[in-house]
Amino acid sequence: MVKTTILLSGAAGRVAAIAFVAAATSHHHLSETDQAFLTSTAIVNNYQLGAARLAQLMARSNSDRSDAGFMILEDTRLGADMKSAAARSDGNFRLPAGIDPVHQKLLARLRDSGDDVFGEYAKQMTASHLAMRKLYGEFLSRSDADRGIQAAIKGALPTVEVHLQMAKALVQR
Repeated sequence: MVKTTILLSGAAGRVAAIAFVAAATSHHHLSETDQAFLTSTAIVNNYQLGAARLAQLMARSNSDRSDAGFMILEDTRLGADMKSAAARSDGNFRLPAGIDPVHQKLLARLRDSGDDVFGEYAKQMTASHLAMRKLYGEFLSRSDADRGIQAAIKGALPTVEVHLQMAKALVQR
């Protein structure tokens, strides 16, 4: 292998040095599979936040408002952690800020549930956290997944488990 060194002086040298440093410190690009996973989890997290906010607003008891408030705090933190992990892995990738039509329908059902808002919320959160746990497990089992995202998911999994157990307990009330 032949090593060639080119010295540039003046403005051209500074531009080349800046370009080299930028290339050396740039983020890698997430695979399409990693991007799809992050998009799915962000949509579900956004839905869970919306559902918790709606449940908190419509709750009839202080206990229910408190439970929903806990979920809001935790899901906000999880969303921020995923956003940070995605940015560290690929500075150009952006997580969606909204939800998809499927989750919009779930929020509408929750909004229209009237006096049974917390019962409906508990059922939806149980199903949602079961699905999230499965999605996380599948992602963690992938050998080609982004290691930084996997580390964030490993850190988030205990919170998803706590939320699932809370949702199951709410269904039992």
